[in-house]
Amino acid sequence: MYKKFFVLGFVLLQFTFSLITANGNDKQVLISERIYLNTDRKIYVAGENLLFNLYLLDINSNSLANYPSIGYIVVRNKNGDVFGKSQVKIINGKAAGAIHLSDTLQSGYYHVVAYTNFMRNGSPDIFFKSEILIANRFDKDFFGLVSGQNSDSTSSLHATATVSPDIKKINIITDKAAYSKREKASLKINITSPGIKLLDFSVSIVEKNLMEETFAAKASLPKGRDSKGVFFDVSERNENPIHMAEDKYAEIIGRLTDKNSGDPVGYQVLYLSSPDTINNFKYTVTNSRGYFRFPLSDYYNGKDVFIKVKQRDGESLDPKMEIDSKFKVEGSFTFDPLPIDSSVISYLKNSQNIVRIQKSFALIQSAFKPQQMTSSVPLLFRVPDFTVAPADFVELKDFVEIAREILPSVKIRKRDDVYYAEILDWQKRMFMAPKPLIFFDGVLIDDISQIIPYGTKDIKKVDVISSKWIVDHQVLEGVLSVNSHNNLWKNVTLNNNNLRIKAEDYYELPNLFQPNYSIVDVKSREPDFRQLLYWNPNGKASPGNAATFEFFTSDYATSYLIKVTGISDKGEIVEGYSEIEVKDKL
Repeated sequence: MYKKFFVLGFVLLQFTFSLITANGNDKQVLISERIYLNTDRKIYVAGENLLFNLYLLDINSNSLANYPSIGYIVVRNKNGDVFGKSQVKIINGKAAGAIHLSDTLQSGYYHVVAYTNFMRNGSPDIFFKSEILIANRFDKDFFGLVSGQNSDSTSSLHATATVSPDIKKINIITDKAAYSKREKASLKINITSPGIKLLDFSVSIVEKNLMEETFAAKASLPKGRDSKGVFFDVSERNENPIHMAEDKYAEIIGRLTDKNSGDPVGYQVLYLSSPDTINNFKYTVTNSRGYFRFPLSDYYNGKDVFIKVKQRDGESLDPKMEIDSKFKVEGSFTFDPLPIDSSVISYLKNSQNIVRIQKSFALIQSAFKPQQMTSSVPLLFRVPDFTVAPADFVELKDFVEIAREILPSVKIRKRDDVYYAEILDWQKRMFMAPKPLIFFDGVLIDDISQIIPYGTKDIKKVDVISSKWIVDHQVLEGVLSVNSHNNLWKNVTLNNNNLRIKAEDYYELPNLFQPNYSIVDVKSREPDFRQLLYWNPNGKASPGNAATFEFFTSDYATSYLIKVTGISDKGEIVEGYSEIEVKDKL
């Protein structure tokens, strides 16, 4: 009798009806998603963290998306090279995250680009893009950043960070206009526009500089976004892979071709597994053009993932697997020169010194902690037919002896110096074809030879399925699962039928140094020269319900810009700005 274990299949083209257009052509799908993202500031020193807040908008409803999704954010230079990336879960149309800017980044202009997987079906023109400036903290000369700019035009950009009353939608109120060092400050955000019922926003309080002032001055301009309908072809004419709308699962998409001819390999079965003490298993089949996809649950976050091509009987295929990178953004972007003058150069040099101090006191977190998420494991089986712990028996030098002495349902054969494993079907009392699925520490391996050298000192547990095992349309000639004591799977050599990749992870926001001097000794000798006094991506306000925030000033006496940026319930971008000052003495 066959045992069956069903795995839910993945529908290739799973789109909601709201995405299908009503223009008479049911092969066209509307890309209705747009992203808006704001960063904590516009100028960084290499080695700092870029903090961001992301909003996913639905242009059909003119509101935040009411479904979960996954956002992708990259930091690119002018040449399109990616120097920072992040993957975030979007819940109720919102997400927040951070990207560490490597110490080795060159001084220059960079692009922050944000999009969803589904948006990748269209042109990069619909991606969110914003310029930032990064200075390497060891550079002395910033002439290259200013060359080509008109000094007259930059000087005219000094604008007050005030929004004209006719377009002002929020009111920013501080308890004082000026503060002393390490003093507690409070901030209140009120909605003043009658058309806004709810506002989600972020708050950033950063040292004032020309670039920040310029963007604040642009708040007086009408805020628009691309609401133009963009469609893509899902018919057979489209030879490109279709990027699915991701909700719970991030997908891996790739292509299988013949390495010799370069031709796509269609209708080929591929298996996926990951190192673990339990047997996780997924499979998929390539389409006619050789494309394949695996939706990965949060169980795989940050794990090594192995993809294996299942060779057909008598087949001599030299496969080549290529995985699509979600962080590769095609096309070039035009950079709008950011305003730089002598005051910005002075700001950069001062920032370099401050970051050096913060680094020496370990006040900047460069390694982010992965988010802990719960997810079901895609088990191949729950209860094996047989389980053996070799340590319960006398010492056996290798797996041949283990199979012969304590695994009656497993037979190891050797032909032409090659080992083969066969599993006895206990129902039919006969050995099945010598093609069982073999796991070593959760990883699918090519043959039993990789395990033969290991004896009872190395092997912790052996599980056996001693009958045909059916997974949807896949019939497995038994399953042999071997777990070692010391992750010996790392010693396994896999052939060309396998590809090893690293699944992307999601990370918690880094700890931002925001001291509470009401409980900490204000005479502490630990320096506090924060240029970013406060950052909060989770602001929310509604009419009659103001949002309040509290923070402490630093030892750095200068002017600071308060930036409030968010999205209204109608999908409208709302910005507001104000200023405070920190003085040596009041």
